[in-house]
Amino acid sequence: MLTFLHHSDPTIPHYRNKQWSFLRGAISTVDRPLLGWAGRFFLHNVSHDHISHHLFSSIPFCTFTLVRHFVCPFINGVKPDNQPQVTEHIKSVLKDDYNYDSTVHFNPDLWSLVTDFPIQNTFRALYRTFTECCFIEDDGDIVFYKNKDGKAARVTQESVLDLDTTLKRVGSH
Repeated sequence: MLTFLHHSDPTIPHYRNKQWSFLRGAISTVDRPLLGWAGRFFLHNVSHDHISHHLFSSIPFCTFTLVRHFVCPFINGVKPDNQPQVTEHIKSVLKDDYNYDSTVHFNPDLWSLVTDFPIQNTFRALYRTFTECCFIEDDGDIVFYKNKDGKAARVTQESVLDLDTTLKRVGSH
């Protein structure tokens, strides 16, 4: 379920042939706060900070207290809980192109811990993804999932089909 939710969303493009690059592939995922605080703690930030995991997979996801205080400092000077900081930097670079699914947004104040346990939001995201990500067309170099009615949440602008032009545009920001 978690892997499916990390890599499936109606807004994430799928690149084929000459349109694929490491960078495009790496950011074709989504950050989702799956299971709220429980997911951040028990899953070591991997769902909350999944894009940074794809871009910088050598940065450890250190969450547990024992690992955070006794192991992380000895891995090439790694500081504990680096992924959330990396994610903040990625957001500042990608801006509107940063993929975050607010379907599973969880407000961590004490009352919502009682009334809005994060698992129900996770299953809401799962339901949304199952119903909106039914298939991908066979044709096209940049494609998006379509729902059962054949409608895509996003379409490809012709201007991004020229990879060199797109990379120059992104590099100029």
